[in-house]
Amino acid sequence: MKEWIYRMQPVQLYIVLVLSILYFLVQLFLSHISHALVLLVDSYHMLCNIIALTGCILTIKVSFEDRFIEIPVPPNGDSASSISCSADLQEKVKAKVRQQRENSLKNTFGWTRIDVLTMLVVCIFLASFCFSAVVEALQTLSHIHHQDAMHYPIPVLILGAMGLILNGFCYLLIGGYTYHQGSFLYITSSGTVILDRVVTGDGIRKGERRLSGSRRHVAAAAAGSPKRQSVRELMRDICSTIFVIVCSMIVHYTNEDEDTSKFVDPLCSIMSCVVLMVLSYPYMKESGMILLQTIPNTIDIEIFEQSLLKTFPHVVSVHDLHIWQLSGEKYVATAHIIFEDHKVYPEINDMVINFFHDQGISKVTIQPDAKDATDANTSTSSCLMQCRQEACLQKHCC
Repeated sequence: MKEWIYRMQPVQLYIVLVLSILYFLVQLFLSHISHALVLLVDSYHMLCNIIALTGCILTIKVSFEDRFIEIPVPPNGDSASSISCSADLQEKVKAKVRQQRENSLKNTFGWTRIDVLTMLVVCIFLASFCFSAVVEALQTLSHIHHQDAMHYPIPVLILGAMGLILNGFCYLLIGGYTYHQGSFLYITSSGTVILDRVVTGDGIRKGERRLSGSRRHVAAAAAGSPKRQSVRELMRDICSTIFVIVCSMIVHYTNEDEDTSKFVDPLCSIMSCVVLMVLSYPYMKESGMILLQTIPNTIDIEIFEQSLLKTFPHVVSVHDLHIWQLSGEKYVATAHIIFEDHKVYPEINDMVINFFHDQGISKVTIQPDAKDATDANTSTSSCLMQCRQEACLQKHCC
């Protein structure tokens, strides 16, 4: 029972997912009988939120399966059977550990990009749905004299109000649909990919940031602000629902003038699609740029190299410097650094790595080169790159 409860964590995600699915089904049914295009657009938006939540839950399940090792309790009995069970248990645990190690070697950074991929898929689906809705709205406008106005505007209005309540409930439980996307996996400075079910303000300051608008999140966290998401994210969550409420109210009050009420629904649908895509574009763009492994916009390579050379006088030059995004603002860097003296690197190794960390780079791999490496007087027994871990000190060199 305890294991089942643990597997269901976090429960609030499942609650929001179930409520979202039920609300989506009601939206589809009512949009069909009321001929409300604006409600159909809102249902498309909710479907994309459901896909995003499902991706988050799958991320948690994958991480749980990778880390959880079920250890059965051996039955009570004689010593011989206990020894046999203990041996079998050790073999099972070792096999499980070997399997997990093989999976980690296959994936390395692996699952930490699920949130980016999910966000890109959601944005592509949303763009496709909005395009089809705009085409349908334009066809309705071109044949407006043969179309009817929205039916049942009051039930549509009530459903839109319920949508606002659902968004508020989602905001209280998980911080909102948009806010909660892409906030589960992060990479530590040692390169370990860690699952964090709830990203807090302290986590944000450590580099656990979300897709798009993350600079504002970091600033808000540093200032101790209790805000859970920005205005843009909040508007992205509720914009389609607001259009449903406004459209149904206008249709209700202009119901006597059919020539006017006919135009309200398709026009509101087009505006809802445009606003939704404008607010979603930054997430789509950033997800695509991350998957293309482009240099982060917040880092200028030339200025970065100049700052590194100015900070460390013993560094002669830097070449093959590559900085790319793993996800969100989780940066990875590799570089070949030439030192004036090979004996200097072990002394300033940690300072150089901390310099990268101060620039917001989580994972750093440095290949040290010595300017005097070809000097004939250099001792062949000297070590250029010492191990950083105590267990490796006896090997003298990595």
